[in-house]
Amino acid sequence: MELVNGAPFVQFGGTDFAGAYEIKVEGSAPIRFAVQAEASESSLEALNDNQYSLLGEVGHVVKWSPGAALEETLAKGRMGTEFWLPLALCAAVLGTLETLLAHWFSKSK
Repeated sequence: MELVNGAPFVQFGGTDFAGAYEIKVEGSAPIRFAVQAEASESSLEALNDNQYSLLGEVGHVVKWSPGAALEETLAKGRMGTEFWLPLALCAAVLGTLETLLAHWFSKSK
C-alpha cells in the first residue's frame, strides 16, 4: 500500500481471474475489491486476416456469415471421426457376454 497523488493505492498481483477479492491487513478490517477481466479480451471487433491465419495454425477456423449453414460445415469436418458409438456397443456386447459366461461357468454341478 502506498499513497499516489494523495490517495491510497494498493497493487495486488494475485488477481488472475475476474471476481471479488479480499485483503487482510493486520490490525484493520478486511479490504474488499473486485477485478474485471481485461477489456481487450472481450472485444467484439471482427478478426483481420492476420488473426485468422494465426488461429488457423492451431485449429480449424470456420468463417461464419449470415445465412451460412454452420451445422453442415461442422458435420462435414467431423465426418469419420465419431468412433465412440461402435466402441461403446462393442464394450456393451463384451460385458454382457462376459457376465453370461461367468454365470454359466459358476453354476454348481
